[in-house]
Amino acid sequence: MQSRFYRNHLLYPAIAWLAAIAAIRWLHVDLVLADWLFELEGRSWALRDHWLIQNLLHRRAQDLARLVGAGLLAAFLLGVWVKPLRRRRRALVYLFAATITSTLIIAAIKSISGVPCVWNLARYGGNDPYITIWNWSQLDPSRSGCFPGAHAGVGYAWVALYFLSLQVAPRWRWATLAGALILGLVFGVAQQLRGAHFLSHDLWSLAICWTTSLLWYVSMYRARF
Repeated sequence: MQSRFYRNHLLYPAIAWLAAIAAIRWLHVDLVLADWLFELEGRSWALRDHWLIQNLLHRRAQDLARLVGAGLLAAFLLGVWVKPLRRRRRALVYLFAATITSTLIIAAIKSISGVPCVWNLARYGGNDPYITIWNWSQLDPSRSGCFPGAHAGVGYAWVALYFLSLQVAPRWRWATLAGALILGLVFGVAQQLRGAHFLSHDLWSLAICWTTSLLWYVSMYRARF
């Protein structure tokens, strides 16, 4: 049982992610996709400040994520007095810890990565050269970075619901996983349309969120290596 769990949740996802990252790098998928979007928007990032993408899918989505996080923390604290919540305190702690840790790790890496935003690249009318995470020697950690995709990570962080479902409601595991992946994809595509991120930035965020949720699950529900 344990070996199957780690094969399904660690080995296979790692192989799939590595294959996707390798394909994106070798086939230049990031640039091909960004070039296409740039041309589609009239050789500019015309959707960068669009009300739907900027306000609803970006700012309001971030506000909602903070509100949900605060709600999880409040529910945990209320569990001291409210009996139904008391029985769910471990689940609430898991969700809060997994989601907040994922987003904080992504934010920390982003703050020091030095990878330019897509809209700042000379290729798209900006001033910065095209630099990826693989160009270690050319990265400037003092410069504000756009890697990984923080907004996509806000959605992908909810893969934690999949792992929680394994423990408390297995029949919902695929629905929760699909919901988290769709949410992260929508947020990621919105940022790509704005010219903020490449596709690979969001895949790195997914990997961070998945690994973080898995580690918290192993820690809190005593799955053994």
